[in-house]
Amino acid sequence: MRLILIPLFLLLAALHCRADAVGKPESGQSAVGWIWKSATPADRERVFFRREFELPPNVASAAITIVCDDWHHLLINGVDLGMAGDWHTPRTYDVLPHLKQGGRNVIAVEGRNDRGAAGMALRFRATLKDGKKLHVVSDATWFCSNESPEGWQNIDFQADSWPKAVVVAKMGGDPWGAVVLPPEPADLPEIKGPDHEWSIDEVVKLAESSLDGRDKSKGRDMFRASQCAACHRVGNEGATSGPDLSSLTGKLSVHDLAEAMIEPGKVVSDPFVFELITRQDGTQITGRILEEKDGKLTVATNPFDFSQTIEIQRNDIKESKHSPVSPMPAGLINHLNPDELKDLLAWLLGK
Repeated sequence: MRLILIPLFLLLAALHCRADAVGKPESGQSAVGWIWKSATPADRERVFFRREFELPPNVASAAITIVCDDWHHLLINGVDLGMAGDWHTPRTYDVLPHLKQGGRNVIAVEGRNDRGAAGMALRFRATLKDGKKLHVVSDATWFCSNESPEGWQNIDFQADSWPKAVVVAKMGGDPWGAVVLPPEPADLPEIKGPDHEWSIDEVVKLAESSLDGRDKSKGRDMFRASQCAACHRVGNEGATSGPDLSSLTGKLSVHDLAEAMIEPGKVVSDPFVFELITRQDGTQITGRILEEKDGKLTVATNPFDFSQTIEIQRNDIKESKHSPVSPMPAGLINHLNPDELKDLLAWLLGK
């Protein structure tokens, strides 16, 4: 059993009986969900997922962000992108080199469950040369199977006989708590990318190449675009659900700042720690306890939006302790290219 995600949307236009056109996200369309073959997963179960879609010919950048409880293996158009068993940390993969622009594509995922609850959540995000953004998300349009026939991961495989995936949880619902795919509101500043999985050493080296003369207005834009402002505040910019970063200037080294962005779970200030709450039936919720009244706890489960809450009866709680997982998602800077990241660092550090 594992620990929510954040809503994103998908517009589906039928261009092919098995391959849909990817459209601009619009309110009311399909949202990212945790999916599996059924709502009652078996221990040590393997599920193979497929999702076909059409792309226009003018894609400038593209990435897939995925998380799976407990393990995933990701492929696109038959190309092996990698695997990971760190189920509480979403991973982002650059997929632009492997896309078939102006044609059909297929995302294939092998998911494995060790025990308890199981689910896979994914968002494919593409930016066109005209700035339009396209999305595919994990939802009930995916096909899945417990079997993996030869070629199951390839475009020409016929998966029409496979059953549709089941959405086992909405983003922000039980039983996942602090696992978050950052939202992408339409009004955020543009990130040009391409995506890169930054390491602490790479960020330090980038800063050592000089932050003098960087565009701080663009740095402020990257603060918003990379979702830092969804939780943190610098001056009059941002929110307050995470630590105020206004006092960073001159007090925090580049290494410490890079570590906080890349490994947010290493140090979490007590006022901002989420609680891992175990109910009497063994199910778990992770979130910030906002209020306790009349024997009920109001718990915010979405670190980006404290209006998303659930209520838990005090007498239904078996155990409550600090969550070992930071409410801040790892890798929020992984969408930034070197120039965008240098602008962000210069703005945060007051260089």
